[in-house]
Amino acid sequence: MRKLALLDIENSSEVDFPSLGQVRRSESDIRSAVGRLENPSHRIADRLFWLYCSTEQPDASDVGNIREPLKKSFYEHDQALEGLFRVYSSTSLSNDHSAWTDALRRWHICVESEDYWKLSSMLEHLGAFEPTANADESRLLRCNAMLMASEPLLIIARQAVADNDLVLIAVLYGMATPNSSATSQSSIYQPTASSTTSDSASSDATRNDLKVQIDAGRARIEALKLELEPVANEMGTLKSQIQDLDSQMKTLDDQKSSGESIDIDDYNAKVNRYNDLVSQRKLLYTEHKASFDEYEDLLKKDDVLIAQYNALPR
Repeated sequence: MRKLALLDIENSSEVDFPSLGQVRRSESDIRSAVGRLENPSHRIADRLFWLYCSTEQPDASDVGNIREPLKKSFYEHDQALEGLFRVYSSTSLSNDHSAWTDALRRWHICVESEDYWKLSSMLEHLGAFEPTANADESRLLRCNAMLMASEPLLIIARQAVADNDLVLIAVLYGMATPNSSATSQSSIYQPTASSTTSDSASSDATRNDLKVQIDAGRARIEALKLELEPVANEMGTLKSQIQDLDSQMKTLDDQKSSGESIDIDDYNAKVNRYNDLVSQRKLLYTEHKASFDEYEDLLKKDDVLIAQYNALPR
């Protein structure tokens, strides 16, 4: 590979994913990759997103084979990772939110599996790397595995916070569908003149009743937006702090791998602070989930009421 890079010849691999973009294989890229392999924390983090090229589903009936759990871990990891690749290679957020919630759910199942982490530990030791990743580095990776996989969605969420798009935030947390985001903007009802037919009185009464319900629902939607806006801003602030700490810890990792001495107490304090911030963000989401649920329900109800209103005789 290095010879081809020195000759400036482009080359590819059968495990490349064209939808994710071109894999850079210049001499400097190769040197950088080798450098990351020499750093234990970088190496195990990168390995988390390597494919094992396991395409054959394990035989569930072969329960006596001690290798089956590892084979199953290979297969489930690749299936989950390929699912993430398909979601994140899309140019826009899928209208079917189950496409990415399912992908993240499968990834969660994978990284919560004890068998997968046994497999990861086995590969680390079989690689004969010096030094090997220690227990603290492995625990930190396990804690961050889900956050690392959901990072692209979090970037979209941060932009939604910046744009004050609370509907999109609800979508990203699986509490609304993308189609519902257009409700308050595009689902417009226009009062019409009273009908002159024999059922005009009944139609007018129904129309007025629906209008009252629509107006009340939209007033509540606006109130929820005001309630949830500071929540969205706080979640964005927490995310920025998490990213800043992550950057600081990576810098310390690089210093340690290059032979420089670092303040271990300071590093551990940053790890603890990082975990505290992640917990705070999760708790904030949990505390306001009811409001997001109500927001979603109101958007759906608004769609139904608008359809009923527009279906009335003119």
